[in-house]
Amino acid sequence: MNVRFNNLSFPQVFAVEDGVIAGGGSHACYRDCVEGVAMTCTYNFTITASTAMSYLCGDCPNNVSACSNPSCIAAGGIVRPVTVVNNRIPGPGIQVCLGDTVIVNVQNSFGVRGITIHWHGLKMTGNPYMDGAPYITQCPIGPHNSFQYKFLADTPGTLIWHSHVGYEEADGMFGALVVRRPLPSEPNSDLYDHDLAEHSVIVWHWYPEPSATLINNGFNSKATLYGAGLIINGKGGMEDFYGRYQRTFDTMPREVFTVAQGKRYRFRVVYNSAPDCPVQMSIDDHRLLVVATDSAAVEPIEVVSLPSVCFSGPIISRMTCQTCRAYQLYVPSTPPRKQLTHSLLSCPSLVDSIILNAGERYDIVVTANQTVGSYWIRFRGLAFCNKNGVEVHQEAILRYEDADEAPPTANNTYQEADREGLVLNPVGVGHISYPENSTVRISELTNIDLVQAQNITGVPDNVTYVWYKFNTFPSGNYPQLFNTTFSYPSFPLLTQRDSLTSDMYCSGEVPSDSGYCSDGFCSCTNILNFPLDNLVELVLVDLDSFTHMDHPMHLHGTQFHVIAMETMENITLDAVKQLNEQGGIPKKLTGPPLKDTVSVPVSGYAVIRFRVTNPGYWFFHCHISSHAELGMAVVFKFGEHQEMSPTPRNFPTCPASADAECWLAERTSIMGNDEGRRGRENVEQKKNNLRGRSTRGRREVRKSLRSL
Repeated sequence: MNVRFNNLSFPQVFAVEDGVIAGGGSHACYRDCVEGVAMTCTYNFTITASTAMSYLCGDCPNNVSACSNPSCIAAGGIVRPVTVVNNRIPGPGIQVCLGDTVIVNVQNSFGVRGITIHWHGLKMTGNPYMDGAPYITQCPIGPHNSFQYKFLADTPGTLIWHSHVGYEEADGMFGALVVRRPLPSEPNSDLYDHDLAEHSVIVWHWYPEPSATLINNGFNSKATLYGAGLIINGKGGMEDFYGRYQRTFDTMPREVFTVAQGKRYRFRVVYNSAPDCPVQMSIDDHRLLVVATDSAAVEPIEVVSLPSVCFSGPIISRMTCQTCRAYQLYVPSTPPRKQLTHSLLSCPSLVDSIILNAGERYDIVVTANQTVGSYWIRFRGLAFCNKNGVEVHQEAILRYEDADEAPPTANNTYQEADREGLVLNPVGVGHISYPENSTVRISELTNIDLVQAQNITGVPDNVTYVWYKFNTFPSGNYPQLFNTTFSYPSFPLLTQRDSLTSDMYCSGEVPSDSGYCSDGFCSCTNILNFPLDNLVELVLVDLDSFTHMDHPMHLHGTQFHVIAMETMENITLDAVKQLNEQGGIPKKLTGPPLKDTVSVPVSGYAVIRFRVTNPGYWFFHCHISSHAELGMAVVFKFGEHQEMSPTPRNFPTCPASADAECWLAERTSIMGNDEGRRGRENVEQKKNNLRGRSTRGRREVRKSLRSL
């Protein structure tokens, strides 16, 4: 399984026409999908440390065309180190069909860092070894080493690939992953004319300096972590909210998406962020018809701004406005859809918005039914991207064919992106009012992806409460599940599971006087067990009352149905348990939306259900990068060891002492004294455990330490 391809050296400029390297629409696997026809799709990923706005960018942005030079990384328009795949941001897009075999040959050309790549949204059914979670499913790929990921594209929809070690994804190591189905089996395919690789919209939060440096320094000095900027498909400039960087916001080119008048286009939008910074998306003068969230289709929702006189509450269905006196409400059902007419007293404006939190994806259909021209696609940062003078926003351009290349004439300010009307997926509703909006929560959507849907009706076999909050320690504030910070094991739980003993991990909340705690700070490898074939109801409870942030919780290895979501005043775990046990939580068990990432309302709860069908160890964590790095995570063990697929022959293993010390060195700078002390104690214990090894074993450990 550990495959080298030493002939793939790192050139200064990659050949864009080579689909194996460039990916996206240039790859042979980007095609019309046909039932029963599968391909083997190979991609070569070379991972390097590089520089944004290097000499390869020439006179960019003074000469805008230079910003598109081969291997120019223009992201943000500020010179800074970046971590990249094939010297581009985003990295190569993977565009394949359901059932294709995907092979990704990864060469780690970092000098000192290990890496893994996670295929966010893919279930990896029967093949958990390819999930890419460090020390959960595999060892990090060491510097100057290579590894081959090989997996079946088993989950249709809009996905992401990204690094899962440290802040490498926040600094550029990410890309699109799209798995299409044949149109006859694709729900909602009758609602659009085109689904193009170039209409992937990859929105990423971006700092003007390396994320680890900025975040670690801020954490260790107890400074508030604010947002800084956004890039869209690697393009866009930066504001200077901090007074120490070059302002490039108005000079750097923006991403342009081209459409033909009268046609309907499916756009696939993905987002991630290192700080707490959900974004609100809208397109000037165009409606957004939502057809999927994460990787599953939903009953279409056209998100439009309607005056309050048009309806008495949120409208959960597909809507169109034909005149100022009537609009058509299409009630969810199998086609042909039932049609009702409602009177309007005034004409609705064409304003719409969707909020994306870290790790979430939405598929939208945009109908090019406006005057030929250019229109802003707006992204407006919320939470810590809108505090104390920080107003993070970014724009792309929707440009009609035959329009001139001038930017849209409308202002592109933060305030202009604050939309009235119907908002899908509102955040912070426990503390933020939406006086100019009507809101629709994710739990109110209807799944129509029957092939992927799970049978979640009936009495759950297992009801588990996963609760979390921020806790304050001398070294800072930690977002903790079960009042416990997750610490990575020193070897992968999945691949070296026979070496796992009960004293190496905890389960749920740990007693404060246990060996996992020191001065009130608790840290352990937290594992929750779920028997195979169980119907699990997971109640995610946010006990914070002082913050406006919704944590986007992401589960590897399976999808789940979101059946309930609400906020509570004076929330407590006991109050939520009592409410649930007494049947006081209304649950949507018919057609609940299917997701792998859910934005849990602050001071509230989200209830999800799933069937345990994919044996393995699977990571469950907040997808805000800084929170994941701070240990806001737990591992779900699905099934027993004997029920898990055998470890592939010659699969790489990790020498415990070497990897633990390497991992600790990378994490201690942000964990501070509390976690650092506990981590050092763990490493010393593991060293003691190794003293009885053979001379050959000790030699392997020393060799591994030198290589790392």
